[in-house]
Amino acid sequence: MQNDKRNLLRNIVAGLGLGAVTAASRTSPASALEKSSPVLEPQDRWLDELGRRHRQAFDTISSEGVARALTFAHTFYAANRDGYGIQPDELGVLMIFRAGSTAFGFNDNIWTKYSGPFAKRYKLVDPVTKSAPVVNIYNATDRAALLPTNGLTLDGLGKLGGQFAICSVASRKLAEAVAEETGGSGDAIFAELRANTVQHARMVPAGIIAVNRAQEQKYALCYTA
Repeated sequence: MQNDKRNLLRNIVAGLGLGAVTAASRTSPASALEKSSPVLEPQDRWLDELGRRHRQAFDTISSEGVARALTFAHTFYAANRDGYGIQPDELGVLMIFRAGSTAFGFNDNIWTKYSGPFAKRYKLVDPVTKSAPVVNIYNATDRAALLPTNGLTLDGLGKLGGQFAICSVASRKLAEAVAEETGGSGDAIFAELRANTVQHARMVPAGIIAVNRAQEQKYALCYTA
């Protein structure tokens, strides 16, 4: 009788142990990771429309950073093509304009109108005229040969399939700074900026958000200061 009680107790304990193992497996690290996977927000679905075979994001925060990003983007496309036979439309390439590179997300209409404030803010000199730029120097083919970009312009990158994300927060600050210097309206200038982005570009809530969302969508990140 005493042995029967001991056997019964052992069976109960063994059953409890098996239950604990089963419960643990249901909350395994893999399961927990799955629950914490990033969510693709509706506003960010455009990021998943770019090429999926290999993806690269360039995070730029200065004029020099844009030049470096264009150089690296040129190499990224060329090396994938020559070394692997991978065509541009199979690649996802994103360039992010924020902080000190924000103004390069806008077209020549903006650069002509606000040449003075931009040149002063970014300490820029046009490599052709040697004066304040009245065009976006990274989107002008006649400037490309004089800049460290391997001859690639923003428009050229867009034609290869590249896309651009412009920080709304930095754009708003840029508009306010230009308004203060010109006596204009920050809201009106911000509206101008939104209406005059370079081709293949869009405003995003913040540049750092684009950095985050791109990595969540499997873009490798290259930071160019």
